[in-house]
Amino acid sequence: MFIKPIFRTFFSFTVAFFVSCGGGGGGSSSSGVSGVWEGSYRVSTYSGVVKYPVCLEINQSGGSLSGKGWIGGSLWKEDISGSIAGSSVSMFLSGNDTFNNPVDVNINANVVANRMTGTLTKNSANFNLDVRKTSKSSCNWADKNLVDAFARNLSRAITNNPDDSSGKILASFITMVPLVDVKINGTIYNDWWICIWEVRDNVHNSEYTVASIIDISSGDKGIYWYINDDNLIDTTYYIGLNTSYNSRLVNITGLNNFSADPDKVAAYGDFSTSAIFFADGGFEDVYHNNGTSLMGTAFWEGECVSGAKTKVFMTEIPFYLYFDNGSNSVAAPPNAPSSTVTVPALYVEINPC
Repeated sequence: MFIKPIFRTFFSFTVAFFVSCGGGGGGSSSSGVSGVWEGSYRVSTYSGVVKYPVCLEINQSGGSLSGKGWIGGSLWKEDISGSIAGSSVSMFLSGNDTFNNPVDVNINANVVANRMTGTLTKNSANFNLDVRKTSKSSCNWADKNLVDAFARNLSRAITNNPDDSSGKILASFITMVPLVDVKINGTIYNDWWICIWEVRDNVHNSEYTVASIIDISSGDKGIYWYINDDNLIDTTYYIGLNTSYNSRLVNITGLNNFSADPDKVAAYGDFSTSAIFFADGGFEDVYHNNGTSLMGTAFWEGECVSGAKTKVFMTEIPFYLYFDNGSNSVAAPPNAPSSTVTVPALYVEINPC
């Protein structure tokens, strides 16, 4: 299965890097600790420091603190309970990660102006915390129900098993996600959530895309596509750092026959009604990426393991997805293929070392 190389690489590092599929800005305020605080907790590795995102919506009432908190890769929209005495802050959050393992987080920090620094303890491990107050009204991160919906739907599409670990691993990378409008069988649906992962493997000379768009309201409806190229030399279609005209035909075999021909797949499914249909691999069935733009340098770089080293970037991708099998059709954005929409995405590069 084409998805295995990325999982193998990630597991080799025992890695948990967790990033947003989209982000936002912020300013500052100085009215107590009530407000939205964003930053990270830091983990030192052999290859350097990894930053895991943190966002806290804090409400202060006298010496008591409440609100909601997100701890990258571990907790989504969990309750905050805590206290403040002078400049010393203590907070506690608990919940479950995407594998439903229990996670307890204690924060003990000191506030100076609009910056909070101290220690974040996740279960029994201690990390350095650094967050700053912003002008945002909310974190606008995904909650755990939505992250779990991505996990179930990605796993269904990858292995036809909603409980498979593959979707849970990919969904663990989600904090915030961008929105996109879609058209299904002529009906336009607004503000579905989308995540795209694109991988360029320069060790095995292949590249692949894994993506999902799901209905925010239920998570039971979604569009999924997977594209794998086993030979970069013979193709003119690229993902990653190439900026030429990049489009791909989507060939479909059906999720039930995914193990027999896993290289290209695109499908729409409504799992609440068991309705599902696939692209037919015709000329009009295209996932189009008009060139990936990196949003800064790699935010994470792994160690050299078995001759391979992984870099992870945030990117922006102008893309469209369109497929029409004669009786059913999907378009994202709704006027695809005549136009594209730009969304943030995750780009993973695997290089020899």
